Amino acid sequence: MIRSVKDKVVDYVPPIELFNTLTINKPASLLGMPELLHPFNSEHNKTISWETMLNQISDWNGTLWDKPDWADRPDIDPTKCNNRIRNTSGTVFEYNDVRVNALALTATSVLRKLLP
Repeated sequence: MIRSVKDKVVDYVPPIELFNTLTINKPASLLGMPELLHPFNSEHNKTISWETMLNQISDWNGTLWDKPDWADRPDIDPTKCNNRIRNTSGTVFEYNDVRVNALALTATSVLRKLLP
């Protein structure tokens, strides 16, 4: 289903509809409208390949399930967390729980079934 690990993840993952059983604070005109997650639409994330995701060298950035990518290793200086310079995908290894979740989400999206 994935032709090459060198392929960009963005080419395989459509917008993902968020499932939420709770009422969310939003305008009435938006009630019932799907909430979509676009985990690879940023300029940086569009460069990420399956290989870099699998090897934890993607430097994927974003937020999943209210957890920002820096949540498991925040900087000592909290002002740097959201404004840090992104490493070029493929250049720096960092194990990161949120990025593992992003990988699982993308794999589930491609496979169209639950991961074992």
